[in-house]
Parts: sequence; structure tokens; C-alpha cells
Amino acid sequence: MDSPQQQLESLSQKIEERERLSRRRAWLITLIPIIFAGLFLTYTIWQIAQAELKLAQKTSELASVDNEIIFLRTQLPEAQTTLGAVQQLTDELQSDLSLAQAGLATASAELTEKQKELIGAGDLIRSACSINAEALKEYSSNYTPQAQVLLYLLETQFYKDIPWNPGGFSETDGFNSPDFSIFVLQNAVSGYPLISLDYPPGTLPWNILKVTTAPQNGDIAYYQSGYSMFYFELPVSYGSSETTPCVIGMTPLGVIAQKLGFAQELGFLKVPYP
Repeated sequence: MDSPQQQLESLSQKIEERERLSRRRAWLITLIPIIFAGLFLTYTIWQIAQAELKLAQKTSELASVDNEIIFLRTQLPEAQTTLGAVQQLTDELQSDLSLAQAGLATASAELTEKQKELIGAGDLIRSACSINAEALKEYSSNYTPQAQVLLYLLETQFYKDIPWNPGGFSETDGFNSPDFSIFVLQNAVSGYPLISLDYPPGTLPWNILKVTTAPQNGDIAYYQSGYSMFYFELPVSYGSSETTPCVIGMTPLGVIAQKLGFAQELGFLKVPYP
């Protein structure tokens, strides 16, 4: 059996070993967080380095974009000027196109109207009513108001060359067909107008004269096409009892004589001769 002295020494040794073991454990416990902290710090530094690298790349890219924006801004005034010139040219071309289209439409309308006038003129020429000069002298020898109207109509036909003009109301300016009829009724019989002189241009004969189903020389035939013509039954030849129904009045060809049925009739109007 060990002596007390030996037991004390043995106990002291065990205590020292346990203290050394405790110190090792303490150092180990203290060292592990330090190691992890070092690793985390290293990782953090690496991430910061990577972020700085990416930041440098993005900064370089941003600088490149800024340079491109600056370049584009320097080009913008020139581009705007070019765009303005192109827009102005486009507007001018559009305006020219609109004018050309309007001109074409007007020309087409005029051509259509001229074609209608040509066709109408051809119809008028084919429907002309010939007047025998000797028979006319015989007819007009009594110088009645009807004869005076006829002589005035023939004078305008052969000598005065009055023009067709829907906007006129004089022998110089011309007439349309209804206005010419009104003018003749007001002026053909010297000193004795057959209707009031107060009727203005644009007055339509069928609005002021009575309709008749038995027309006499000097009355008015009116037509669906708007013509207003003076009706006469004229001898076909000197001394002949045979007559031809004719109408005389203003047309696009001037004052001419036509066969009664040259256009679709609407009726006859009684002229108030004295």
C-alpha cells in the first residue's frame, strides 16, 4: 500500500494532467471560432473582390454607354434636321398629290360634262327645224305680237350670236333657256312687255304662266330637261297650208330652232298676248 506521501504525489499528477487537458480543451474551443471567423473573413474578402471586379466591369460598360449616348446626342440635331426636311418633302408631295387628284377629278368631271354637251349638241343638230325664208316673210307680214316675238328670236339666232350662259341675263352675257324666255317676254315686243318687268333673273316661266293643252303660235313649250322654247307652227314653203311645229329658244348651241319633239315635253304655257 502506498504511503500518504505517494498518494498525494499521485493525486497531484492527476490534477496537473486534468488541468493540462482542460487548458487544451479551452484552447481548442477558443481556436475553432477563430478559424471559422478567419474562413468567413476570407470568403467575405473574396466576395468583395468579385463585387469590385463586377463593379469595374459595369462601370466600364456604363462609360461605353455614356459615350454612345453623347455621340447620339451630337447626331440628334442633324437627324432632326434631316427628319424635318423629309417631313416637309412628304408634306409637299402629299399636297401635290392632293392637287393632282383634285385636278384629275375636275378634269374628269369636265370631260364627262363636255361629253354630255357633245351628245346633247349632236341631238340638237339632228333635231333642227328648217325655216323657209319666203314662208317666214309671209307669216310675219301682219306684224302681230307673235310675229314680233318670232322675228326677235330669228334675229338673235342669225345675227346676234347670244351665248349660252346659265349665270347671265343680257344679250351680251348670255342666258340659260328659262331666263332667255323671260327676257324675250319682257323685251321682244317693243313698248309692250308681255309679262311684268319686275320678274328677276331665275324666274321660271312655268311658275308664272298658265298651262294650256291647245298651244298657239308664240306660246311656250317646256321640257323635262329644263328647256323653255317658243312654239310656232310655220309653213313648210311659201304659199303652202302645210305647217311644221317648231320651237325656238336658247340651248347650249345658242338660239336655234328645233322640232317640237326634240326632247321630252312636259307641257305648254299660255303667253298673254294682247
